[in-house]
Amino acid sequence: HGGDEAAFQQASQEQRLKYWLWWWDRINLPLPPRQTAIMVTLNSDVIDDFSMVVGRGLLGKPRGRILELATGECGISPDSLHIGGPPVDNVSIDEEGSITLLRLASLSGIIGISISLLSFRSLRVTLMLFFVGGVSALSSLGVVWMLGGGLDAILMTMPSLVYVLAISGSVHVINYYRDACEATGRRTAVTEAVKHAIFPCCVAAFTTAIGLFSLCTSNLAPIFKFGFYSGIAVVGTLVLMFTYLPAALEVFPPNFARGTLSTSWPMARWRLTMWPP
Repeated sequence: HGGDEAAFQQASQEQRLKYWLWWWDRINLPLPPRQTAIMVTLNSDVIDDFSMVVGRGLLGKPRGRILELATGECGISPDSLHIGGPPVDNVSIDEEGSITLLRLASLSGIIGISISLLSFRSLRVTLMLFFVGGVSALSSLGVVWMLGGGLDAILMTMPSLVYVLAISGSVHVINYYRDACEATGRRTAVTEAVKHAIFPCCVAAFTTAIGLFSLCTSNLAPIFKFGFYSGIAVVGTLVLMFTYLPAALEVFPPNFARGTLSTSWPMARWRLTMWPP
């Protein structure tokens, strides 16, 4: 084109390609690898689940159809394949969120069980606490599904929050039970524990829920969803806390004998040292 940039810009694609091939030959350099792109339009059958098309096959899910076609039938190397677009972004966020959820759930479970064992020195009590925390965390995800919502990167942190709060409330109930065993014996310990724990635990749960519901004033949808669903889930922990836990303490009572608190439980001595009368 004689150095005419405008003429080059108006040339056809075939003419540009011939010019570039001639140019690389003139400068005596090997040709760069050929690149191509395909634009794919998704139909309505996969809009509700983009992972069927572009999913990476993480956590036991099958790989997306486009990845299977590209790396399988077309023989494209996975390192040379680059996929983009809003569906890919959505699927990537969901996949990374699922990995984060699994990582947080594992860490929360390990830390919760370890602290419970170190504090109470009772496998029976630890299993009770883990059951309340674990079922509460799973129920929080069930609430999202029942109300027709969906998970996002921020909402993925909700199960860990609910797990910690459920265990925290359950520890209070068990402490009231332990104190009742010390004061009146095991016979009426469950009744006394529930009687003393129901008001402070309910106040703590409802005030926490109010704080979470205040996030619903945000104009950001992820923040709104986190506050709304987390508030409902935190209040829901009271159901297990005052149904399953008292029943478990009655049927499978821990070894909290009367008159042995100050000698058999090391954490009690530490507490008395930190807060003298």
